Amino acid sequence: MKNNKIDGENVLYHYLQKDLLIKDVWLFQMLAAKLVASLGIWFHPDIYKKIPVLLPYARRDATCRKNCNKNRIEEWGSPDKNGFFRDDNSLIKNIPKRLIIKSSLKDIYDTRKIGSGFVACHIWRTLNVQGRKKTRILAAQNPLTYSFIPNLVWLPRQVAKLTDREGSFTQLYLQAVAYKI
Repeated sequence: MKNNKIDGENVLYHYLQKDLLIKDVWLFQMLAAKLVASLGIWFHPDIYKKIPVLLPYARRDATCRKNCNKNRIEEWGSPDKNGFFRDDNSLIKNIPKRLIIKSSLKDIYDTRKIGSGFVACHIWRTLNVQGRKKTRILAAQNPLTYSFIPNLVWLPRQVAKLTDREGSFTQLYLQAVAYKI
């Protein structure tokens, strides 16, 4: 029997990605672009000039957290084979939480701080790695791009989910916005 309950945490994403995108691609693209441009929280470009990589000693490793179903022990913060701090995005997610947001959205963002429900998104999800054979790796797994300021934006969770599809309109739009900054 099909589950007859709906999770409100995922409704917006599923509506946009599985209904609106199929029925009205133009409206989906306009809405997704507006959501990303209006609700994205970026570091000011002046910070990039001073410190382009926030955590040069860390990289993303989603397998570092305990998972009883997969018989994995807790290894967050332990070094990987190259000595890099293994993070599940916790470090990145929390970096801007003490900073005051400056925004044209006066009643929503301006003069506030990031609370819960935001996701640290990596704008460039994959990188091409040159070697004997060209391969693609997740940008967050590379210490040079994991905390590279132009590669980071904080989005409300429902909007952030739209950026997780490689080559999707929302991801490409986010990259275009990042180039302008």
